[in-house]
Amino acid sequence: MPKSFAPRGNQPNLFRQSTRLKMDFPWPLRVAVEVLGLTGRRVPTVPAVELVAGWARGMELNVAALSSGPSLYRVYAMWPECSAVQAGRLVLIR
Repeated sequence: MPKSFAPRGNQPNLFRQSTRLKMDFPWPLRVAVEVLGLTGRRVPTVPAVELVAGWARGMELNVAALSSGPSLYRVYAMWPECSAVQAGRLVLIR
């Protein structure tokens, strides 16, 4: 098991329809994701999900509503003792 929360980002990062956010963590947690287009507009993705502990756990993001090009995302991870926020960049190609 991982010893701490460790975000891995999204894979693949140049994608057409969807991408997968991956992270390692030693305890179950709740994950919410917020995606922002270049104009700062929030894009609907998926509701918050509960994930079990382990390596390379994650969630699939279908962001077809985004325009082509780079966007930003924030991952909010919450567990009983604490919480964490990870930000990153993803690139949609059409």
